[in-house]
Amino acid sequence: DIFQERFCKSAPIDKIFLIMSHDDASITVEPYAAEAIAEQMISSNQYELMPFLEHYRAFTFAFPELRNPFLDSMTELQSELLVKAFAGREAYRVLHPYPVAFEAL
Repeated sequence: DIFQERFCKSAPIDKIFLIMSHDDASITVEPYAAEAIAEQMISSNQYELMPFLEHYRAFTFAFPELRNPFLDSMTELQSELLVKAFAGREAYRVLHPYPVAFEAL
């Protein structure tokens, strides 16, 4: 094992940042609702999983009696876990131009 014991298995969440590009040259940081970040993360995850879920939906069409309870409830589970993990946390939305100059962040 390369890292052996040189890593943390868990860490507290102190602040949450949603980082997004926008059509402006400015970089802005503004308070944002942690629950809204959770919802946007879920939407992003759903988008990333679309190619896989297309195959799963085709499978369930062909074999409706064969279901995967985890995949069927994944969105609700993600929502529960993220909303719980983010509850009461300080949250911010960071808007930056694209491409971003990292030294400006």
